[in-house]
Amino acid sequence: MARSTVADNQLILQRAADSCRDLDDLRYRLHAIQKRLAKIREHPPASSAAADGHIARDEVLTGLLHEAYTLQFQISTLLSATEEPIPERQRITKATGESN
Repeated sequence: MARSTVADNQLILQRAADSCRDLDDLRYRLHAIQKRLAKIREHPPASSAAADGHIARDEVLTGLLHEAYTLQFQISTLLSATEEPIPERQRITKATGESN
């Protein structure tokens, strides 16, 4: 029983470490989107005609919006994965107060 609890704990720790790395990656990507948005606000895309500039800007903003929604979905998926239930063996051990 103690070995299985240790294995369960190692699995939980590995998932937590993986989740932290994934969150760091998502945070970096979100920061990159924020920087690109700030750059667009400060310096709209150059174009020979004003209408073309607005079209180019809209395309960039649409792409950034798509990236943001993708990140939001990935974050939601990651958070739901970290909320997995405690394995049955561990739940029983905690409920009965047995030492491992």
